[in-house]
Amino acid sequence: MKRIRIAVDMDEVMADYSGACLRALNAHYGTTYTKEQLKGMTLLERFQTYDDAPRTLHAILHDPHFYRTFDVIEGSVETLRTLSETYDIVIATAAMDVPPCFAAKYDWLEEHVPFIDPQSFIFCGNKNVVRAHYLIDDNATQLRRFEGTPLLFTAPHNETDDLPFTRLNDWNDVRSYFETKRKTR
Repeated sequence: MKRIRIAVDMDEVMADYSGACLRALNAHYGTTYTKEQLKGMTLLERFQTYDDAPRTLHAILHDPHFYRTFDVIEGSVETLRTLSETYDIVIATAAMDVPPCFAAKYDWLEEHVPFIDPQSFIFCGNKNVVRAHYLIDDNATQLRRFEGTPLLFTAPHNETDDLPFTRLNDWNDVRSYFETKRKTR
């Protein structure tokens, strides 16, 4: 029997993108915003009082070392290790908008998920090119384009959105969702 393939986004699903950006922007502007204060908004919406915020965030994101500073989202590594025993796991990260991030993202993945074959790292733009049964992502646009079953991972920017996807709030939800799927196969 062919194994089910799960595609997993990196930023905001496995790696704490908003936390790293928030730390960098807070340091730059001397602010103390918390992730709780991002609820329902993007980073640029939170920092909209600063006219140069788009340029500043762009510079942060184009620093090739920035992506190595991301913390691991709690439960992601352990859950992916467990799921990889039953499912094929691929990491699908939209890296095309920020080419300087490729090496840092690759290094981050090798460090934190060494049990996933690097040949299963997919650096793409539009995730409709990814062939998988499921996609776990925080980005509604990517989920709408995906041809398999889209699963919305809760992140600060989508926390208050009413979206037509199955929502997984954390990695405990991911584990439970796929344990239920495995039992019903």
